[in-house]
Amino acid sequence: QDGQIYDYTGQGIMDARERNVRFIGNARNRIAEDYLRILRFFRFFAQYGHAMDLQGYQACIMGQSGLGQLSAERVGSELRKLLLGPFAKEALDAMLKAGLLGGLIGAVPRVSRFARASITCSNLEQRLSFPVALASLAVETKEEAFSISFQLRLANRERDAMLMILEQARSLEDCTDITLRKLVYHVGLGRAFEVVHFAISSRLIDCDAKVLKGQLDALEEWQVPNFPLAGRDLIDMGFKPGPSLGTSLDILKSKWLDSDFVLTRDELLADAARNVGAKLET
Repeated sequence: QDGQIYDYTGQGIMDARERNVRFIGNARNRIAEDYLRILRFFRFFAQYGHAMDLQGYQACIMGQSGLGQLSAERVGSELRKLLLGPFAKEALDAMLKAGLLGGLIGAVPRVSRFARASITCSNLEQRLSFPVALASLAVETKEEAFSISFQLRLANRERDAMLMILEQARSLEDCTDITLRKLVYHVGLGRAFEVVHFAISSRLIDCDAKVLKGQLDALEEWQVPNFPLAGRDLIDMGFKPGPSLGTSLDILKSKWLDSDFVLTRDELLADAARNVGAKLET
């Protein structure tokens, strides 16, 4: 209240200025009081750090067996914050070197891919989301997505987001305007950005960052169009209700998407009459 700063450790101000992360007092004692402090040590480094206290780091290595006592929910909460820190890659490298990371996430760590995801978002001036961060670090297959979600007790929506990102990223063939617009149409703008981030970090597509940034900026202004047909339109033409009606509608929607959304309602109806006339009642 009086504007005075009290440094009870005698080195706190200096550490803050130098962004040096260390335990207060004896690191091994602090860790023994609560093994979650191991993860917080790395999480604080990921968020604020520039230097890591060597004694604290060694104490984390020596005390890592205690991490098994922690609930999955507490581990997941700390990891979520760690992965979104500005120095997350450095923190993950330190954890990997210490032998902490693989057992913690229950998967093979892919720190290099995580780093590419982080750099991609930075180049595009966008934020790295938790589903992309975790998927980049630890997910290659659907089975891994389910496994790590259980390991960290993630919410179903976070697991489903990783599954969607994985599936959609593998279906991307390029980063042309029409491909990106189709992606936004199917999954929404925010999820589309996540898919692109993961696809680039996984080297599934190769895009020029400057060009891609312009494309993504344009997508933020793009109004997603509505498909101009409904099942009722085909029924009025003589189609019978049932599975074949849905198939015919899907074919027409695919053509509409491939046209970059420019085919009109009349053009689609004409196509229906011309190409699937055998399914019309005479």
